Amino acid sequence: MEINHGLEPGLIQEDFPFRLLPLDRLHDHIAELRKLRFRITTLLEIERCTEV
Repeated sequence: MEINHGLEPGLIQEDFPFRLLPLDRLHDHIAELRKLRFRITTLLEIERCTEV
């Protein structure tokens, strides 16, 4: 049984009820978050290694 909440198919709601985000853009956002996580992890590792 499918529940229709009044949203168009293929869209997810972000910051309800202000913006609709296409699902294909979600993958772009996930990729950006992974890049940021890698950079942060790298910086934390560098900081940890340089502490004396």
